[in-house]
Amino acid sequence: MRLPCTFNFFFGRVLYTCCLLSGLVYIPRNLVEITDSANAAGVSMNNGVVQVIKFSENLMREDYKLLELPCSVLDSFQNGESIVIRGELQDEAVLCTEKETFDLKLADTSNTLLLTPNTLLPKTPEFECSERIRENEICGCISVYYELRHRQPKLQKLRKLLEETAYKGKGFEKKMKDSFVRFTLEDLQENVQASENELKEGLKKLQALEIDGYWRILETEYAEKVVVAILNLLDGNSWSYDRVPIKETCDLLEELEPRFVIAHCLQCYGEVVSMEMEQDSEETYYKLSEAKICTFYAEFLLRPAGRFNYHEFMEAWRQSVPEGMHVDETHLQGIALSDMTTSPPVIWHFPKENLPSDTAMRFNKLFKTRAKWTLEDIEPFLADLESPGQSLKALLLKYARCSTDGAGNKVYNSKRPVN
Repeated sequence: MRLPCTFNFFFGRVLYTCCLLSGLVYIPRNLVEITDSANAAGVSMNNGVVQVIKFSENLMREDYKLLELPCSVLDSFQNGESIVIRGELQDEAVLCTEKETFDLKLADTSNTLLLTPNTLLPKTPEFECSERIRENEICGCISVYYELRHRQPKLQKLRKLLEETAYKGKGFEKKMKDSFVRFTLEDLQENVQASENELKEGLKKLQALEIDGYWRILETEYAEKVVVAILNLLDGNSWSYDRVPIKETCDLLEELEPRFVIAHCLQCYGEVVSMEMEQDSEETYYKLSEAKICTFYAEFLLRPAGRFNYHEFMEAWRQSVPEGMHVDETHLQGIALSDMTTSPPVIWHFPKENLPSDTAMRFNKLFKTRAKWTLEDIEPFLADLESPGQSLKALLLKYARCSTDGAGNKVYNSKRPVN
């Protein structure tokens, strides 16, 4: 379908002159009159068709909406990629390509735009070869348009949907059967405001897995039980954490938990280091990630504890991890907060996943929790809000005020009253 062209609407002599320059006039007249008018205005007539424009009877109908496209979205249109507008009644609409998500915002124009179909543009063969005078109708008069602003995908709803259908083991599945709703990838695309690529990346970050065609996450306590069973098996068999045989691990634990769950947990907390043939079968070896396992044990200890004596926690944490692994405070970034000014110092569970996705609400929650933050402390809790045109520095400039504390450290506090 060919969309109408748009022309800026001016008044008085500016309109008259601009129309002659572009080969357009608003009042129908013959070629001699047009030429005389152009000469009187001091405007030279160019070669090509003169297009006479008149208003249609349905001028104010809203048959068309104008949308300003970034280059990447225009490329997606031209390449025939899937482009959809997503959002329920209570949501603000977003436009999703296969790779990116954009806020869809209504914007005003300083000049009214006149839409006219089938207009010939200069420097085209049709413009040079068409009849000398040509009539066109203005079919629309528009003063607003839609613009796209790149944004992070809205993935908090994805977490909420998957938590409602979390996998809790074979016994729970038999008990519940078909009494709860489950989601295919297509279902999630319909409900979550994110592009397909961003949705798949969100599923990966949530450590989701596909079970019988439906995407699920493991319930937190159930996942902890499975991972602890794997780590106890390593300890009992004196296996090194950097060489864990996945097939043998599943063979030894499958009476307790399904093989696909055990394999999934190994994939979430490790990576393949080798594949070897053993007794006519192939065995895959995984190396567990020190950072992921240390973070796992930190959350395992902190989640049920409330406020934990900091020094006691650090000692318990060091003793919990497999032999050869070393805990580090960097493993706590984004999952915990500490207060070293109390006596004794304390630490508590504070996962970034539980923070609001709205930027203003996120800052309000952070400053309500702690009045002043160093850049090192606050950065892990804001990293997922960064996007093209919205850097961490820009976010802090908008929502926080920088100052120096008594020790000479640069800190950030809220610009607005904290609710």
